[in-house]
Amino acid sequence: MTFEAEDFRDLIRLLQQHPEWQDELRRYVLSHDLLALPAEVRELRAEMERSFSALAQRLAELTEITRAHATRLDTIDERLDRLAASVAELTETTSRHTRSLEELTEITRAHAAWLARLERDGQATRQQLGALSALVGAGAEVDAARVLLDALRARGYKILGHPQSLSVDGEIDVAVPVRDTSGRELWMLVEAKARLRASDIRQWARKLRQANFHARLRAAGVREPVKAYAFGRMVYQDTDRAAREHGIGLLTPFGEVVEPA
Repeated sequence: MTFEAEDFRDLIRLLQQHPEWQDELRRYVLSHDLLALPAEVRELRAEMERSFSALAQRLAELTEITRAHATRLDTIDERLDRLAASVAELTETTSRHTRSLEELTEITRAHAAWLARLERDGQATRQQLGALSALVGAGAEVDAARVLLDALRARGYKILGHPQSLSVDGEIDVAVPVRDTSGRELWMLVEAKARLRASDIRQWARKLRQANFHARLRAAGVREPVKAYAFGRMVYQDTDRAAREHGIGLLTPFGEVVEPA
């Protein structure tokens, strides 16, 4: 028996009238795999929807991370710009300091040359002052010897030798052997200063009290007893009082002011 087109249309009409027959017909007509396909498609669609949802969430996270990174990059760019400006400023400052250091070095070199010249001039000046001081000292010693001899002759002393200088614990400016009116021989010693102060008298008196000073005097040929004078071209206030207190004679260009003890 052949299946005609009219029969097919009758079958369609019956299936429309009885929807429950459709599943039964599918089980006969379709294979098991084809029957399972709609469920698998639904599961695949659900899986794809979950995957797309996860992907969308991940994309959102990546977008946020990218936005954060972009913000950090902007911050880094700003810091790099500030750093570049600071480096440029530091370079300019260093350049200025280098120029200043070069100028300071040149000034220092000039000052060193000036100081060297000043040192040479100072050395020459010191030499000149030393020569002048020696000349002034020698003049004071000559004046002291002249005034001493005049004072001693006026009091009847006999001069036994030429006035001389002695190197004894420093220099004794004038030393001269004499004989007094009783026939006693002794030495007169003079400390000569251009400017004589009371402190010079006290210092001369301390030296005269030292035993080792007298030992060096004897080694230099000076026999005791000795008498001491101090001479000053210019004599300051209270110098005569200090001379009397310490038993030291005082001489000025005008003569003997105080006799020694």
